[in-house]
Amino acid sequence: MNREKILEIFKDWEEEKHKKRKENYLKNREKWKEYQKNWYQKNREKWKEYQKEYYQKNREKYLQYQKEWQNKNCEKIREVWRNHYHRRKRDYPTSIILNDYFEGSHLHHLTPWVAIYIPQEMHKSIPHNLRTGKNMYEINRKALDFWLNLK
Repeated sequence: MNREKILEIFKDWEEEKHKKRKENYLKNREKWKEYQKNWYQKNREKWKEYQKEYYQKNREKYLQYQKEWQNKNCEKIREVWRNHYHRRKRDYPTSIILNDYFEGSHLHHLTPWVAIYIPQEMHKSIPHNLRTGKNMYEINRKALDFWLNLK
């Protein structure tokens, strides 16, 4: 037998072996998931230590791989960041703005649909988040007091 024939046989054998493993995994997926979960729980510290050592030994190779991936996937990265900033910033369907813009003001969302321009210092004075509701009661009370005193 020549070399090419042997390589072809070996390749076929590898593909068949891979196919059988995949079928076995798909057939017994739940068992495998349970096994992997139990193994990780038992070996969590060892695994973390192994990952840490591996990273330290192969840090340069890992960083090089990351750079290469980033260079190959610039468009994907741009899309991810575009979506990230879109979600962070102005994706609220603001249809009602209670007052007009003035110098040194920020647009504060009372709700996703209702917003008001308030002084920048006031807006920055209380850290808040409309999505989570963090400190929204306090900042909204201040903003509405400000708006009512304008009238």
